[in-house]
Amino acid sequence: MSTIGINTLVYKEKLDAGESQAALLSDIQSHDVQVAEIRREYVNGDLSEIRRRADELGLELYYSVPEPIACGFAVNPDLETYLTEAAILGATHLKFNIGTLGAGASSESVQNAVSKFDGTVTIENDQTPANGTLASTVGAAAAGITGYTMDLGNWYWQKEDPEAALAVLDPSMSVLHLKNVTVDEKGPKTVLLDDGLINWKKFVRAAGTRPVILEYPMQSEEISGEVAKLKNIVNEKEQKNV
Repeated sequence: MSTIGINTLVYKEKLDAGESQAALLSDIQSHDVQVAEIRREYVNGDLSEIRRRADELGLELYYSVPEPIACGFAVNPDLETYLTEAAILGATHLKFNIGTLGAGASSESVQNAVSKFDGTVTIENDQTPANGTLASTVGAAAAGITGYTMDLGNWYWQKEDPEAALAVLDPSMSVLHLKNVTVDEKGPKTVLLDDGLINWKKFVRAAGTRPVILEYPMQSEEISGEVAKLKNIVNEKEQKNV
């Protein structure tokens, strides 16, 4: 089966109330997924405990760092810290914002830095003008230094077309961050998969065997239903490939 995961942002209400990411891993594993993606902004010095608990539960860990991989003409000066944290976690994937990758940063210096990570380093289109437009993402992906995590819903924050982005970036995509979005007078907001504007099933099918990670806040009672929707499409495409 294709790799399916849950980003801890799914539990945003609990995280904001102070629950640790280590404590959430049992619930993540109960949904029969393979990956838990840990968010650095919610780490409270408990990296070793997160790894210990993930090992007990048989979960693979990804690490999401909401910081630029490059700043100006150089790598992020804190990159070594993030690489060390990922190693403590035993993370197999490490994700950053684009920063100046593809727009001024030294390719060689970024390449040397990411080569120290024993796993997959990716950059992501986020919700900011600096790191979220199609042009900036294409430029960073074209550098060929890292993998690419496509965040399906984030395109709406830049008034970009997700399907147009897929057409250009599919060859570069390493991981799919799955969510759906609706737009009202206040702007875009994430919603449950079947309640938004995006044909999310098309993107899951396009992902093929690449990992798909659920990444949007929801209520605890909604998680199993959202995971089931994703698994239905994953199973459908795998049956077609038999």
